[in-house]
Amino acid sequence: MSPEEIRPLIECNSVAAIDPYRGWVYYDGDCGMCVEFARRLKRRLLGRGFGFSPIQVGSVSAGGSGSLSTEQWIREELSLPAESPVTEMLVRAEGRLLRGAEAVVYLARWIWWAWPLYAIAHLPGVLPVLRIAYRWVADRRHCLSGACRLPMR
Repeated sequence: MSPEEIRPLIECNSVAAIDPYRGWVYYDGDCGMCVEFARRLKRRLLGRGFGFSPIQVGSVSAGGSGSLSTEQWIREELSLPAESPVTEMLVRAEGRLLRGAEAVVYLARWIWWAWPLYAIAHLPGVLPVLRIAYRWVADRRHCLSGACRLPMR
């Protein structure tokens, strides 16, 4: 599915909608920490061609079969069971769906002061450590923000 087919409506300082040319960043709109992180990223990446949308809103064209909610589309793309919550930030860019640590590393490439993370992540053995760190934070985000409604696994 091309980025042109992905058009959830988002707000950007009273602009009704944008058409991002680099990709979409999807985040958990029910998580206070995730919403705050997305808000901070949005200030830096919106002008660089990224759109932002909570996983829980919007829809995606599913070809001849109509459209799917963003969350249903993500579940299908990642082959997740319906009862499994989507607990990672996702980035749809360059024909790929990146998740978790890979998504953060990809976005770091586009922020001048975070670019070293992008470079370091490509050294042998660094990305697996970043995945563990991301998973640790994701599993505890409700404790860290005090606003998430998802139970800890």
